[in-house]
Amino acid sequence: MALTEVPRPALTLGVVGLFPFLIGAAGSWLLPDPYNFLAAQAGLVYAPVIVTFLGAVHWGYAMADGKSAMSFARLGFSILPALVSWVALLSHPTPALILMAACFSALYLADVRAIQTGRFPAWYRDLRRPLTIVVLLCLLSLLIFSLRMNA
Repeated sequence: MALTEVPRPALTLGVVGLFPFLIGAAGSWLLPDPYNFLAAQAGLVYAPVIVTFLGAVHWGYAMADGKSAMSFARLGFSILPALVSWVALLSHPTPALILMAACFSALYLADVRAIQTGRFPAWYRDLRRPLTIVVLLCLLSLLIFSLRMNA
């Protein structure tokens, strides 16, 4: 991993963007009732916001690539995370967390593909890999919390 290649603003803001995930995951286990549920909900609700943002990155790159890149496939993919996030927000926490983890994983793979084809800069993988790992661990923690509370 070459985090030194990642532009400092992107790295700094990416790390800061992890705080709600970390606070939600840690708070769900460490805080007393009912604050632990509020922390878990905060972490869960933040996930669709970021998934939507990551999808929008693909829209932005399609716009930057010019009119010829404005295909239904490319733009359609970019809005799919927002639509899936909407479904997740309307779901029970357990399936919502699984859905969000699947979205983060799929978006990471899509980003890697975009890097391999030259549509995204190479440093983006170095940024996304550790951020995605931390997010997935936080979502797993929230999922275990959710399962424990529903047992």
